[in-house]
Amino acid sequence: MKLRLMTLAAMLVFCAANGASAQDWRRIDPTAANFQLESNPAEVEAATGELGFNELPVTQRRQATSERREYTRSDTWQVASRSRGGGLSLDQNTTRASQHLPDSKKPWSSTYFPFQECDMAFKNYSPDGLSPMELYDTYVFNSKGKNPGATAWEASTVAQTLVVGGQRDFGRPGLVWKWKLGHNMAPWMVRGSKDLARIPYTDRRGDRRFQTIQVDWWGHCNGWAAASVLVPEPPRQLTIQLRNPVKRVRLKSNDRMWPGQDKSLGKKAYETVQSRSRSIRFTGADLKALYSEAFLSTAARLSHPSDPYFYRREDAGQRYDPERGGSQAELDAAFRDILPHNFHRIMLDHMEREKGIVAEKDADEHVNNLPVVGWQYIRSYNSSQHSYDFVTRVQYADYTPPTYRGTKLLPIDYKYRIYLDRNNRVTRSEWLGKSVREHPDFIWVPDRPIPAPLKRNPAIKLEILDEIMRTGKAS
Repeated sequence: MKLRLMTLAAMLVFCAANGASAQDWRRIDPTAANFQLESNPAEVEAATGELGFNELPVTQRRQATSERREYTRSDTWQVASRSRGGGLSLDQNTTRASQHLPDSKKPWSSTYFPFQECDMAFKNYSPDGLSPMELYDTYVFNSKGKNPGATAWEASTVAQTLVVGGQRDFGRPGLVWKWKLGHNMAPWMVRGSKDLARIPYTDRRGDRRFQTIQVDWWGHCNGWAAASVLVPEPPRQLTIQLRNPVKRVRLKSNDRMWPGQDKSLGKKAYETVQSRSRSIRFTGADLKALYSEAFLSTAARLSHPSDPYFYRREDAGQRYDPERGGSQAELDAAFRDILPHNFHRIMLDHMEREKGIVAEKDADEHVNNLPVVGWQYIRSYNSSQHSYDFVTRVQYADYTPPTYRGTKLLPIDYKYRIYLDRNNRVTRSEWLGKSVREHPDFIWVPDRPIPAPLKRNPAIKLEILDEIMRTGKAS
């Protein structure tokens, strides 16, 4: 990938990214024996939350030391608060630039699989007449001899957590319900409403209460976004041949309301149907659903080619969530970030090195994680403010039905200003115009899936999905 410029006095120092071999299905294989994070140390934490949002979008902490790295003149975004002395040549020319991911790394479009519809458990895309989760259960049951219970977990209105003792189901001991919401919101929806749900919670005294909230944005957006960055688009159809006729494992009812409130589903929710077919057929939509679930809990990190402490926790922005409390000043700060100068230098750096980026595009409490496909900007010098003014257009991969092939682009424009000190180092930045209200909330770079009980379906195993991809025949 080349960065197209008319004039730009100084840019970041970039390193070439290592590409995966053509034989690798996944773009990054964290299970490989030779896999390791970038050589520089970094703090890595979970990036995704239980309800499709990011709790800690990106983490990387500056080392506690009195010594501060002297950033070079090649670092366009030299921040005054982090460096001593130095300075950059001021570029007063108007600059136009663009960066785009190559086709081989372009994220694919799909739905965020809303919880209120629960299509992963109930909607059929395959000619076999099974939902994505039922296809997964069927494959594991026929190839391993055990039903993993993925569909029942997904269709439940409550998630189950492991405790010592208690009931056993699907070979997992102690499945006891702890008032954790599951991925099926249909029974909680307010009658006649498309976006409001009356959901339960447990107060401090341990008593059960209900709260009516807007849930139309709840879903798997972060799982889809991470999967579309780290995994190539699945084929239109993948057929797996088996030695024996397939025993199809499916739920006894395809009614989203059937599980009922307060009920978790187990083995009794299933029926097994003997078929004459010796094959299982996954469509691209089924595989997109399964990978979106598998990557629902994903570690994220920013990286720098030479300095492991270049990015700090706050650089990527934090989620704006009034429900979490805090002072008005803290809420205002969370709404203003991601700060424009951090947004700009993260985009410059990671896009040049072909690192897949995901932006939470809504600054308010709603969350919409969208993968970045590319961007372009016009930079001009503002002499009265001693600043750079930017007009930027980011191309995101947009939501589509999971049957959509390729990448549907969603362009969003932003305006911002980056102020400089007398040494031409960044001092502060601000969003301008409508971007004050409409700008990304935070940015994260998907790194690898991680275990996270109650956040993603525990029955979905990435190694099983990779096995399906290896053994199936694409068409």
